[in-house]
Amino acid sequence: MKKVVFVNSSLSGGGSERVMTLLANQMAEDGYDIIMLLCVHNEEVYKLNEKVKSFYLKENNSNGLNMRLTRLKELRSKIKEEKPDVVISFMSQINMYSLIATIGLNAKVIVSERADPKQRSKVHRIVESILYTIFADNVVFQTEFVKKYLGVLEEYDACHHTELVHTAQVLVDNMGIRTKTAEALSLHRNSLLRRLQKIEMLTGLNLSDGNCLLQLGIALKIRPYVGDMPII
Repeated sequence: MKKVVFVNSSLSGGGSERVMTLLANQMAEDGYDIIMLLCVHNEEVYKLNEKVKSFYLKENNSNGLNMRLTRLKELRSKIKEEKPDVVISFMSQINMYSLIATIGLNAKVIVSERADPKQRSKVHRIVESILYTIFADNVVFQTEFVKKYLGVLEEYDACHHTELVHTAQVLVDNMGIRTKTAEALSLHRNSLLRRLQKIEMLTGLNLSDGNCLLQLGIALKIRPYVGDMPII
């Protein structure tokens, strides 16, 4: 079972908190071991599935650099303790904490962006760019991310009357196991392999790679909600 740690500020409301809660809850139902790490103690508007373990970082009343270093140290300590396969982080500042906190740890890091980087200071953009380029395994720009992986499949399905999106969903649901996927789709193994080869060709993903399969799974889970989550 893959262990996934989600990192965000809180569950007090807002788009990123809503999407992260939906993803965490669904992935927990799908059999992933899910941990939610939250940085700020606020009222929880969004409710987590009982299968999701959540932890708040300690309250920190200090200001400036000391507060950031303390939060960073605690976040790294908790991630080291949990030993996740993947860390998924939302929002710019939390993304940077997560990337620094996981340096040298054996975990893939996926960060998600919704806002326009041009709205941030020049120094912030430079630091963010360096961290994303060097330490992030993948950066998800939410609506464009879904379009990148699923838009081409939806277009191909519409033009050729195929079921590539459905096939991708069933593959993710079955943790990438080909035999179970073929059985669920009532397909011969060779027919399934041809569909998967077409998906790989259109998306550029290697569906034998667990990280690529996770990317596809996230895109499929975000897909129903991107219509009301415009990029700022």
